[in-house]
Amino acid sequence: MRSVFIKLFILLIFGNILTTHSQNYQNASCIFSGSTMRKLPASYNTLTDRSLVANFSAEAIIDGNSNTMWCSASKSKFPYVFEIEFIETYMLNSLEIDNHTEKDYPTTAAKLISVEVSPSKANPVFKEILRTELESNKVHTFDIPETEARLIRLIVYSNHGHKQYTELTEFSALGRTKVRDIKTINVSGVWTSTWGIATINQKQTSLDGKYTFNNGVIKYGGISRNKITYYWYEYDIKRGGGTILYMNEEGNELVGIWCYETNWNQYGFWRFKRNKTAPIEPVPVEEKITVDTIKPVVVEEIPVNKEMEKELIQNKKLILYGINFAHNSSDILSESEVVLAQLISILKKNPSVKIRIEGHTDSDGSDQYNLTLSQKRADAVKAYLIRAGIESERILALGKGEQFPIADNSNEIGKSLNRRVEIHEGN
Repeated sequence: MRSVFIKLFILLIFGNILTTHSQNYQNASCIFSGSTMRKLPASYNTLTDRSLVANFSAEAIIDGNSNTMWCSASKSKFPYVFEIEFIETYMLNSLEIDNHTEKDYPTTAAKLISVEVSPSKANPVFKEILRTELESNKVHTFDIPETEARLIRLIVYSNHGHKQYTELTEFSALGRTKVRDIKTINVSGVWTSTWGIATINQKQTSLDGKYTFNNGVIKYGGISRNKITYYWYEYDIKRGGGTILYMNEEGNELVGIWCYETNWNQYGFWRFKRNKTAPIEPVPVEEKITVDTIKPVVVEEIPVNKEMEKELIQNKKLILYGINFAHNSSDILSESEVVLAQLISILKKNPSVKIRIEGHTDSDGSDQYNLTLSQKRADAVKAYLIRAGIESERILALGKGEQFPIADNSNEIGKSLNRRVEIHEGN
């Protein structure tokens, strides 16, 4: 099972590196973007931090899934207030509200609503940016002046006449992050998490660690911007899976989801808190590595990662995280050097090993664009290895574009999983 997971979960071999064409806006209010519910209305269903998103729970309106919806508790009273915390500050420019209901209950649809935002989390001051009436069973889109927001409230004042229940399917706040580029975040240290005390060790964009629940370990971790991905494994139950977390801009929380093996359609929540903070720091331009600027790697100074070596030599594939590219580019960011050096040290130690580097993208953009970008990025990794002294005949670089998704491209988490580079032994 673990080898199957490795084959599929290579997803984040390079963190979130294979971003396709320029995507200016994202859904800030989605669970898959690190958002959480601060305040919940009276709801038909509830869940705990460790649960899946339940149909008819408040969280269902921010799960990016039109097959689940929120439903009020029976005969509860208006108004219903949803308060959502973004993982960082966003500049919003539009809202989308899916007001579909169960097929036989159109009068349960939300009607009069308002939306308020606060740019501050510590000292919230809300202002209204929208007040309108929604039609039943329709997706509504509203353009708004660019608005700074860290918190957002959706308030439902009435429905279309049902006396017992009110329903709403999805709420999306679209925009861009206020801070475009940040320095590599610092997650080293001791954290209190949903699944017990966790210790994380970070070296540039690579990380590993352990946590107390079921004798768990964190493996093959990597960082791209404020997004963290890793494989968890619990020795007491002999089971593992994937995790995607985001660090908040204060640097004191990690928020995200986990799944068993590669089943990202069913997931639970994982939250980490620490006492000492390391806030996100803006950086105007990240240093890039081009073929001309690659520096020779002194392999003797880099110890071989035994576990990575075993994955490549014995299991014929290797999971690498934390190799990141500039947006919409094949330029490797300098923060990636430690992870690349680990790969180079393994290849130097095993001179007979050949590898195949495969680039993959999500489905955004044209087929040809994605194919070209994935090829350029695979070529960039190959060029880096050659410049560091690995013979070119040992490396094959292939761009696969969007042809081989490992997750659903209809939501952000699926797209993130599909943007990946796979390393295979043999070419």
